[in-house]
Amino acid sequence: MALNEEKEQHNLPFFLCIILPLTNEQQTIGQTSNRTPNLNKEIVKQIEEKICLTFTNEKETTKHTFAPIDLLDYIYAVLYSLKKHFGFWSI
Repeated sequence: MALNEEKEQHNLPFFLCIILPLTNEQQTIGQTSNRTPNLNKEIVKQIEEKICLTFTNEKETTKHTFAPIDLLDYIYAVLYSLKKHFGFWSI
């Protein structure tokens, strides 16, 4: 049986499998492993002053600090509650 005939006979799907290395570190293109949030520093400063917390680039367990992920979580919660409250409103 020729290769083409076998292919046609079984008609099996082909899946590409990519194995990536397991790592807990941030993957970067550059040489630095430090992440810098892409946030307007003036706005972050205003938020710091209003909520009386210190901004940090990474999430810390230190009290009285907040990180970019905390801002994202807050924005998501507000938008989600608006969606639930108004029901018909979608983003």
